[in-house]
Amino acid sequence: MIRSIGAFLVAVLVAYLIGAALATQHVLGALTTMGMNIDFGVWAHATLHDLIGMFGTYAPLIAIAFLVALPVILLICRGRPGWRRIGYITGFFTAIIVMHLLMPLVLNVTPVAAARFFGGLIQQGLAGAVGGYVFFRLGRSLKLETEVA
Repeated sequence: MIRSIGAFLVAVLVAYLIGAALATQHVLGALTTMGMNIDFGVWAHATLHDLIGMFGTYAPLIAIAFLVALPVILLICRGRPGWRRIGYITGFFTAIIVMHLLMPLVLNVTPVAAARFFGGLIQQGLAGAVGGYVFFRLGRSLKLETEVA
């Protein structure tokens, strides 16, 4: 149980770090296409600023999305241990995408501006997919490892 909770928290943290960093890069990239010259120091500072500043709101949203997705993933993968890796990856990818699509409709809020665009939305989903892979790798029990191997 503790291993699963730890794996979940690490997965959320990894998805958050990747998602927040990608969101920052998306915005800064858009600024450069408008002719702004942004040096490496600004890129690094903006990324660090967003990683710290977005944590209080975006990390909990990712955790909630993962928590909602987890029972669905477990139900689909029930009795199919070979499906768990792809289940967590696609399930957490989908959870992040759905979160970004539903929040503007339900709450009139877009948690990450980059997710308003298809490329940014897919990037956020990929952050969720990496989180799903991390959860799979860290959360596997010894029994499951022997079944899969």
